[in-house]
Amino acid sequence: MNYTEDQIRNNPEVRKKILVQAITQWGGKPQEDMAIEESSEFIKALMKLRRSNSLTAKKCLLELADEIADLEIMLEQMKILHEMHEPVENIKVFKLKRLLDRLNS
Repeated sequence: MNYTEDQIRNNPEVRKKILVQAITQWGGKPQEDMAIEESSEFIKALMKLRRSNSLTAKKCLLELADEIADLEIMLEQMKILHEMHEPVENIKVFKLKRLLDRLNS
């Protein structure tokens, strides 16, 4: 399958097809391993940003953006693999509501 960047950017179904293809092609367990690896790389990039100075901050922010993108892709795959879109969304709504309550108290 080939998609344009615009199709990938603007069509959630295209994104899902790509993610499902990755799970199908490489398998669930290897994708779980990749999710763990990407989580670690995100943490390292965030720590690197915290240690950065005015000369290195821009580069660190770009690296962090790259790792956030990788991690978000893997998290979406985990939701697909484990059929967790609805439970995750429900928990996010609950936690955001709780956060709002805390902010307003």
